[in-house]
Amino acid sequence: MINEWFPWLDSQKSEKIKTFRSILLKFNDSINLISPNTVKNVDSVHFADCIMAGSFVIERLGDKVTHDLGSGNGFPGIVLGILASEKKFVLVDRDVKKIEFLKHIVNELKLGNVSCEIRNIGQDRSYKVEQSVSRAMAPMGRVLKTSKESFDRNGKIYLLKTPKWESELATDHAHLEKIWSWRVVHEYSLPQEDGARVVIEATKV
Repeated sequence: MINEWFPWLDSQKSEKIKTFRSILLKFNDSINLISPNTVKNVDSVHFADCIMAGSFVIERLGDKVTHDLGSGNGFPGIVLGILASEKKFVLVDRDVKKIEFLKHIVNELKLGNVSCEIRNIGQDRSYKVEQSVSRAMAPMGRVLKTSKESFDRNGKIYLLKTPKWESELATDHAHLEKIWSWRVVHEYSLPQEDGARVVIEATKV
């Protein structure tokens, strides 16, 4: 299905995505990488989502290293690393098993532009980031609150969310507005009517 939806992917990228998919599903039962409810439509809900959002985000990244906060299952960081071999990505998670899984993927796919780090974001005061992406680390409000000390002014996070993203800010909205500004920069719909998605650009003020 991926090749049908994205015919512009070259054979090398397509093969790497196929390999990632195979390993992800193989390890899912033991590590709980994706919800069992999304296994049957993994191509649309996970891979197409990251390809569609990633193709947009990559154009905004420039030459800075991009961190995938709470990377866990490798979405979107592994997909970004496949799509943009000329850019550098760091996959960050506090779960040792998931970092080992990510290292295995990086090694199997020979992604020389991707590295992995075990970090507890929010508790590691030495952790500094200029730009990042985040998909399923936590609700948006918690991501912004947890990672605020890691970013200097004008640092950016690109968050992959559903159109109901504003509900994730909850009671933290007023407080977070003093620390971050945010806006929708991209809207798209997943294949097979699997829902609408947005990319939020959050900038440290």
